[in-house]
Amino acid sequence: MSFGFVGIPRRIGKDFSPAALGRDSRWRIDMAAKQRESALRLRGCQIRLSRCPVCGSRQFEPFTSVFEYSWAQCSRCGHLFCETPPDESAVAALYSTEGDRRCAQGAIYVDEEHFRVRVERIARPKAEFVASVAGEPGSWVDIGCATGELLVAAQSLGWKCCGVESDADEIAFGRRHGLDIAAGSVDASNIGRFIAGAQVVSLVNVLEHVREPVELLTGASAAVAPGGYVVLEVPRHPSLSSLANQAFPELACRHIYAPDHLHVFTEASAERMLEAAGLKAVAIWTFGQDFGNLVDTVIAARLPGSDARWRVVADATPPIQAAVDRAGLSDTLFVVARKG
Repeated sequence: MSFGFVGIPRRIGKDFSPAALGRDSRWRIDMAAKQRESALRLRGCQIRLSRCPVCGSRQFEPFTSVFEYSWAQCSRCGHLFCETPPDESAVAALYSTEGDRRCAQGAIYVDEEHFRVRVERIARPKAEFVASVAGEPGSWVDIGCATGELLVAAQSLGWKCCGVESDADEIAFGRRHGLDIAAGSVDASNIGRFIAGAQVVSLVNVLEHVREPVELLTGASAAVAPGGYVVLEVPRHPSLSSLANQAFPELACRHIYAPDHLHVFTEASAERMLEAAGLKAVAIWTFGQDFGNLVDTVIAARLPGSDARWRVVADATPPIQAAVDRAGLSDTLFVVARKG
C-alpha cells in the first residue's frame, strides 16, 4: 500500500492500550450517548458545505452519517469531512466551559490519574519524537494544550514551553501543575500573537475541530520562527477505525464523530494542507488504537455486558495493532513539518 509522504522518514506503530485510560465497551456506550446528545442539541445550527475544506474540490461522495450529521469523502484528495457541520458560533461554544453546548468529552482530561498516564504513555513519546528532529531545545508553544500533558513532557526534555487553551477547567488544572497556559480561543486571525516566533508550534488534535484547517495551519506557519517546526496530529484515513465508525455510527465517540470532529485526513489531504501553508514534512509517525476500538465497539453493539469473555481478545491488542499499523491502517497521523 502507498502511504503518501514519499521519501519522508517514517515511524510506524506505538505500544499503547486504551485500557490504560479505563476505556472499554461500557465507556464507549456512555460516551457515545453523550456525543449524540451534544450533536442533536446543535442540529438547528448546521450548515451545508459545497466544497472539500482542504483541496476545494466540489466533487465528493457520501461516506457515512453520524448522529444525523452527514460525512463525505473528497473525490480528489480522499479527505473525509462533515458535510453538515455546526456554524462557527456553535463550534466555538463547544469549547467554552459554560452553557449546554459544551463539548461532551472535556471532563475526560481533568482527572489526576489519567493525566499522569497521558504524560508518560502518550505525551512523552511524542515530545521525544519531535525533539529528535528539532535538535537543541528552544521555545515550544502548544496550541489547544488542554491540561498540558505535552507541556510537561517537553519541559522534561529542556524545552521552554507555554500553552494556549480555551477551556477554563483544563486551564485551571494545568496551572495547578505549574504550567504556563494562556487563556484564549485561537483562530487564523490571532494565532500569530500566541506564537511570537517560537521554534516549535504544536497543534495536536486541533485541526480536526476547526471549519477551515488550512487557514489555521497557514497562520501558524506564518508566525513560527524561520526554519522552525510545526507539529500536527490528526485522525487518519484509511484506517480500521474509519471502517468501524462507518459500520457502527451510533457508537462513534472517537475518530469520526459529530459535532466535535469535522475532519479525518488522508495523507494526501494532509500533504496538500502542509504545502498550502508553506510547510514541508520532515518526519512522519503513524499509529493507532484501531483494534481495541473495534473490539470494544463490537462488544458494545452486539454483546453489551460481556467484556470479561472478550478480555483475551483485548489483551492481544498490541501485536494485532502492530499488524494494523504495518498495513497502513492506523487511525492517527503525527507530522513534524519545517518552515522553509
